[in-house]
Amino acid sequence: MQMTFAASEDLFRAMGKNVFHVGGLGHGLAMKLINNMLGQIATVAIAEALVFGKKAGLDPQKNLRGGARQYRQQRAVRKSGAAHAGAQFRAVGHD
Repeated sequence: MQMTFAASEDLFRAMGKNVFHVGGLGHGLAMKLINNMLGQIATVAIAEALVFGKKAGLDPQKNLRGGARQYRQQRAVRKSGAAHAGAQFRAVGHD
């Protein structure tokens, strides 16, 4: 596997900058799925934090702008954070 990876490394680097060998067949896919899962978990946690801040009376725009560094590191927040900060949140599935 290591030899196959080495032979293909230039192609991998053309597709992305963070390239490394993680193991046998299927391990790269598992690593990608784990990274996607962690990104989605972080996005949900940030959304919950924004809702919590709004319910606590914080200005959503200021919360987003002045919030923890972790907010700004998430690509989803950088792309659509302003839209989320201005959104109207309501509980779903609770009577």
